[in-house]
Amino acid sequence: MENPQTLEQMLEQIESLVKKMESGNLPLSEHLSLFEQGVGLIKGCEKALKEAEGKVKILTDSQSLADGSKTGDDVVSDFDAGI
Repeated sequence: MENPQTLEQMLEQIESLVKKMESGNLPLSEHLSLFEQGVGLIKGCEKALKEAEGKVKILTDSQSLADGSKTGDDVVSDFDAGI
């Protein structure tokens, strides 16, 4: 079984695919194949981010129960807002 890729590895692959597609030297069929690979990688990135968000929420919720601080939802909202 294949080792799962990290978010960083998937992002690097997406960047590589984009560079290949921007070269303009590929036939349409190759562009479509690269695009399809990119879509799969983006879905993998979304999954990895959701898993990380869930872990952050669990960790911050358990900590907030102990000290009455922000909940995981508060932390995620702050992150989304760039705070």
